[in-house]
Amino acid sequence: MTLTRRLVLAGLSLCATPLRAAGTVPPAAALVQPVPGGADISALLINREDGSEAPLSDWRGRWVILNFWAPWCVPCRLEMPSLDRLSARLDPEQAILLPLAVDHRGVVPVRKFYADIGLTHLPILLGEPENMDAVMGTAKLPTTAIIDPDGRHVFTVAGEAQWDDPLTGAWLSRLMG
Repeated sequence: MTLTRRLVLAGLSLCATPLRAAGTVPPAAALVQPVPGGADISALLINREDGSEAPLSDWRGRWVILNFWAPWCVPCRLEMPSLDRLSARLDPEQAILLPLAVDHRGVVPVRKFYADIGLTHLPILLGEPENMDAVMGTAKLPTTAIIDPDGRHVFTVAGEAQWDDPLTGAWLSRLMG
C-alpha cells in the first residue's frame, strides 16, 4: 500500500475521534482542547512526597505537563506508563511532566503503585480533589493540563491518552519548538 496524502489525512481524522475500541487508547494530540485566554491555575495546591509545598511557580519558564490521576483510577493506571516514557524523553530545561495524585489515602498507595508498575521517571506529587475541582473546574480523572512557560493553562486533555506516540510527540515538538 502506498502512503498518500489522502490516507494520512484519513488516519489523522480517525485519531481525532476519541472512540476507544478494544484495547486502543487515542493519542493525546487527538484529544487536545485549547483553553481560551490561558487560565490562571496558580491556586492549585501541590505537595511533594515529603509533604512540602511545590507551587507551580517553581517550574515557570518551562512547559509543564500536569497530569491529574489516582492510583485507584483504572484509566489513570493504564495511562501512567506512557507518561513515564514521555517524561524520560523530555528536555528538563524545556519541559517537565508532573503527575499530581489525588488520593485521600496519602502517599503510601502512590509509592506502591509506582513500585508495582515500575515508574522511574516521574516525581511523586500529591494534590487535593476539592482544590483540583475548584481550580480546574473538573473532577474527571485522568485529566492533563498543558501549562505554558508563563504559567498559563493553555490546553487540556481529558480522559485516558497515549503520551509517547509519534502524533503526540510531533505535536509537543511543534508546541515547545
